[in-house]
Amino acid sequence: VGAGSPEEATRRLGRDPLGPVVVEGLEPDRAGAAPAAVRELVREPGRLELEVDASGPAWIAVLQSYAPGWTARVDGREVAVHPADVLFQAVPVPAGRHRLSLTYEPLSVRLGVAASLLGLLLTLGLAAWPRLSIMRPWRRSAGS
Repeated sequence: VGAGSPEEATRRLGRDPLGPVVVEGLEPDRAGAAPAAVRELVREPGRLELEVDASGPAWIAVLQSYAPGWTARVDGREVAVHPADVLFQAVPVPAGRHRLSLTYEPLSVRLGVAASLLGLLLTLGLAAWPRLSIMRPWRRSAGS
């Protein structure tokens, strides 16, 4: 079932904790889903690959922590990752057989890699500076 906000999801879970999965970010009672067979292909830290065979449009609930930085792709096409039951993940999948890929790529890691590369380039530049200045001929001004 859908819940428009985290507060609404918490209320729904409080009323029926063993009921249907509550997917945040959807209008209430709009989530409905068809049955699907799911097979795990790859599970590594920060990466999950699933094969999904759905008889109709489905929501796949994944019991791993929801956090910004998770991206999902269905057959290579990016789709939204929604919080499910407040703590977990849910991803929409169309009818048919598909490959669902979830990867954790938070902005902080990308910024860290960029900062590290910039630092490395600056360090190499500073290390090369004395050698470059020796190779340049000194120019004297006309008055000296």
